[in-house]
Amino acid sequence: MDSIRLASWNLWWRHGELPTREPAILSTLRHLDADVIGLQEVCSREPDQPAWLRDELGVNVVASPDGADDQHTIVNTIASRWPIIESDWRWLDVGDMPKHRTVLWAQVDTPVGPWDVFTTHLSHGFDQSALRSRQLDEIAAWIDERRRANDSALLPPVLVGDFHQVSLMRPHQLRAATRHLRFGGLRGWRAVAGVPLLQLHWTPLTQSEAELSRTIWSGTGGVGAGGVFREDPNGEDAAMVGLELETLGNEIDHYEV
Repeated sequence: MDSIRLASWNLWWRHGELPTREPAILSTLRHLDADVIGLQEVCSREPDQPAWLRDELGVNVVASPDGADDQHTIVNTIASRWPIIESDWRWLDVGDMPKHRTVLWAQVDTPVGPWDVFTTHLSHGFDQSALRSRQLDEIAAWIDERRRANDSALLPPVLVGDFHQVSLMRPHQLRAATRHLRFGGLRGWRAVAGVPLLQLHWTPLTQSEAELSRTIWSGTGGVGAGGVFREDPNGEDAAMVGLELETLGNEIDHYEV
């Protein structure tokens, strides 16, 4: 195995004309052919999208929140073509609001060993930057726990998700993410200030992909994103190759990281 494909996407729950969007969602996920996908705003009942993804794509799926804690039928999900060894999730700080934000973790059994994958969906308000920073603190602490527990793993922990990074907030949020997520000591991955650095190489959306994104997002704006983690021949760096972030119509805040 010389690469791992990783993707992250917000499925937009039941919004828009979901029966029209679902075939386009499946077509896009099949096109991306990702090994592991972090998904946000997945509908857990009426319809049960985790089960739908499992049946249609033949993947292993975990979700958060689950069971009795799933009060709002909107969940984070990790889907993997490889077995999921174990998984868990935690509530995130949401201030005075009822609990509803989570971070989901799955340990994936890849051909080169276990891989800790996290996905989350941070709070969205323009005035909630401080809250998002606290959420990143909580996530980073858990990732560090997992890194220490699995410090012999070949693959470093990875966090993907919807960080609600509208363009005004993006520089601040990215600085916050890189300030909080300090792992260090990851062999084969270049690090800056102790943070694993994945070089981003973007290529334009094709016309058909852009049209498909318009279908999925019903004209309200949309993104196409996918990635391949690939080690350089010299074994000192990693790259992520994917589709260009493209906003269609009005700017939205569901940028994926």
